[in-house]
Amino acid sequence: MGLLSNTDWKAKWIKIPNPKQWDTTRYGTRLFRPQYLRNEFNVASKIKKARLYITSKGVFEARINGEKIGNDVLTPGWTPYRKRIETLTYDVTDVLRQDKNSIGIVLAEGWYSGRFGPKRRWDTVIAPPQVICQLEIEDIAGNLKTIVSNENWRATEKGLIRTSGLYDGEVYDANFEIPNWSKPNFDDSTWEIVETEDINPKTQLFPKKHATIKNRMTLKPVEIMQQEDDKVLFDFGQNMVGVVKLNLPVKKGDTIKLRHGEMLNSEGKLFTRNLGSAKATDYYIAKKDASISWHPKFTFHGFRYVELSGFNSAFKPKKSWVTGLVQYSDFEMEGEFQSSHPKLNQLHSNIQWGLRGNFFDVPLDCPQRSERLGWTGDAQVFIPTSLYLSDTHAFWSVG
Repeated sequence: MGLLSNTDWKAKWIKIPNPKQWDTTRYGTRLFRPQYLRNEFNVASKIKKARLYITSKGVFEARINGEKIGNDVLTPGWTPYRKRIETLTYDVTDVLRQDKNSIGIVLAEGWYSGRFGPKRRWDTVIAPPQVICQLEIEDIAGNLKTIVSNENWRATEKGLIRTSGLYDGEVYDANFEIPNWSKPNFDDSTWEIVETEDINPKTQLFPKKHATIKNRMTLKPVEIMQQEDDKVLFDFGQNMVGVVKLNLPVKKGDTIKLRHGEMLNSEGKLFTRNLGSAKATDYYIAKKDASISWHPKFTFHGFRYVELSGFNSAFKPKKSWVTGLVQYSDFEMEGEFQSSHPKLNQLHSNIQWGLRGNFFDVPLDCPQRSERLGWTGDAQVFIPTSLYLSDTHAFWSVG
């Protein structure tokens, strides 16, 4: 159970201070770089239980003493920010210690800030992401200690994730590594003191009613196609929504580039015109010679094919280099269907994959192009089917 009323919150919204001069995107809109925020605190007594209440205007990943909190992605999801912001509750008893502790949060623009929605909206988005959290710790004597987001926190934008947006993808530069930044005793003296903002009483903070988005499945490529000397195409054999996880060798200075698309053109090249202005491209920039395991955290794509380029010519591409992480709201399919007719079986499979691909915290109009908006026009026709095939009652109950 979460905090049920705004008055239960003692915390404040926090963010890095605005720069004197904003960096801009290729469209001239403000570039909101991912923020890294942290704070340290002591726990003197033996811990009985601890709960972290947290949400953001944007999307976040939280860590305590270096350990990632929760297994969901793109949290807290999408919500009408002026009216209601959904909060999440995590049991963090096992990651705290009776001594010095640290909490760290990575905060990105998500659905709140940045270039999202109709083009007429882009120039109006000037508010950067913010996060709010409240950690309540009960010791074995029943005493309660509360750690909140406030002016004691520090922040930087000089982290590994250089840019991240839902449409355009993510840029990860290993040269910006900050070792142990979310662990105790890290020197954050060069980081900026955060700005704070009180909770708006007109905006309700309320526990999330339906399941978060998670990595629900993995797909392996069924085919690999050499395009050029430094470019290869992977076919996952199925349209999916999510991101690609890389497992491959790199050389210092390599820039691995991943482009996503749903189909190929007549020449067998990746077709992306249907994506509109969405670049749907992720980058990994290597700091040293190594074998890496990495995937984007604050974006998603709709795709069947992935074009990988920028790898060193010393390595021969393998199917094992990429894995598709299929992401959707955390629900289970109900029942099974199998017939003697292959096309009927394929139809049922298409319906299931259509459900997975468009139930992304809200019902989407599409998961791939520069749209990806909440849309119930098509969804209203599909509601009875979705309820019959899957446990999505909570998904549809959000009002």
